[in-house]
Amino acid sequence: MHFSWANSQVGISAGAIGTKTPRLGRIGKLELFQLSQLRVELEKSHEQILHLEALLREADHRIKNSLQVASSLLKAEARRSVSDELRDALISAASRVSAISMVHDALQGSGGESLLDVSHLMERMCHSMQDLCEGKAEIHLDLGETLPALPVIFARPLMLLVNEIIMNALRHAFPPDRLGTISVSLERDGHDIIVVVKDDGVGMTITEAGHAGFGTRLIEMMTRQIDGELVRDITSGTCFTLTAPLP
Repeated sequence: MHFSWANSQVGISAGAIGTKTPRLGRIGKLELFQLSQLRVELEKSHEQILHLEALLREADHRIKNSLQVASSLLKAEARRSVSDELRDALISAASRVSAISMVHDALQGSGGESLLDVSHLMERMCHSMQDLCEGKAEIHLDLGETLPALPVIFARPLMLLVNEIIMNALRHAFPPDRLGTISVSLERDGHDIIVVVKDDGVGMTITEAGHAGFGTRLIEMMTRQIDGELVRDITSGTCFTLTAPLP
């Protein structure tokens, strides 16, 4: 009796304050309909994302292929040229395009991250540039302490800078009858990265060192982009020492 009375009291109290019994069936159907619509929209969004990712991968692949084709065409044109000056200019252009292609290729394999392994990139670039030496020089790479992954806004100008210094050495440091060595070293010193590119070639005269050709201007531009300081020593061969703060 006591249990029934309590239920009765609760029912009376609810009625007294005007509380209505919710229509659970109708609300449940509305929620199910809304969830169903939301699921449809989510599926459409997911399909659109997959489609865009596929388009991006295809675009990246085409860009990579286009850069490689451009580099190959420049090298082929250089081999056909009868002008030493034109041939050197074409080879330099091909090398720059190749360096950019390597950075782009590394970005594709970074899983969407904008951080790159500069040590590995530098190793690939030096190996690739060895093919351009044409018996002029051997390129030796010395990687010191493992560098942290660096952002692409730092890695790209660094690669172009080192690429240009090596190309300048290949063009000017070694006469046809002299085989030499180009050494590239990377190391970390506290919060700085130190890159040294040195050759044992004939060196440059003061006049040549002061001549600001396109290659020299490009080196200076890339140095400024990474807030670096570049020191050149022409007393024995040519040695470039770059010091730049790690980003």
